[in-house]
Amino acid sequence: PFLGGVVIDASGIEFGANDPSDQIIATPTRTPTPVGTIIPNMPAPLGCDTPNAFLQVPANGMIVFEPIVVTGSAFTDNFAFYRFELRGESTFNSFVVVGGDRTQPVTEINALGQFVPSYYTPGEYRFRLSVFDISNTVQASCTITIFISDPIPTPTPLGN
Repeated sequence: PFLGGVVIDASGIEFGANDPSDQIIATPTRTPTPVGTIIPNMPAPLGCDTPNAFLQVPANGMIVFEPIVVTGSAFTDNFAFYRFELRGESTFNSFVVVGGDRTQPVTEINALGQFVPSYYTPGEYRFRLSVFDISNTVQASCTITIFISDPIPTPTPLGN
């Protein structure tokens, strides 16, 4: 009996050939990612198929609204430097260098540097990691799509 004092009589219930309690219904859930919100169906990354220039964060299609640590790998034979480049509305749709050149190779997935999106107008951008050799020639690159957005609003405490 039910502890609340009500007894449910299920004797008149007929389920038919398929008892719904025997059915398991799959419910899709979003898979959490280590990189935040990802917009699906983005153009495929360009050149990111080698560890010489690989981006883990930001990921292709990622929404970026606060400073992030760019994570990946950047190295080549006769390595000279790597850099981040950005193309979009704020850069007049041309790639511009973001944060200068970095002169230490990163051969395993690790921190490559920081990207601060607050300097740029919200919108869709191409983010590129380029790796150069000692002849100043690009030896590897990885280009992805990111979305820069305004920071998420947070409650502001009221003054007294």
